[in-house]
Amino acid sequence: MRTIYSLAIGLLGALILIYSAVADADGEREVLARISHEIQAIRPLIDQAASQANSDARIQFQYDWLRQDLVRIRHGIQ
Repeated sequence: MRTIYSLAIGLLGALILIYSAVADADGEREVLARISHEIQAIRPLIDQAASQANSDARIQFQYDWLRQDLVRIRHGIQ
C-alpha cells in the first residue's frame, strides 16, 4: 500500500511539473512579446531625449548605441 501511495504521489508530482512547464512556456512567450512591444514603444522617448541632449556637454550619451542594443534585444527575442 505504501508503494502505491508513493507511486501516486510521484505521478501527481510529475503531472504538476509537466503542466507547469507548459504554462510557463506560454507565460514566457507572452512576457517576451510584451517586452518586444515595450522596446518598440520606448523608441519615441529615446528620440525625444536625443533631440533635447546638450551638445556642449563634456560627456555625451550614446543614443545610437542604445538604439542598436534595443534592436539586438528585439532580434534575440524574435
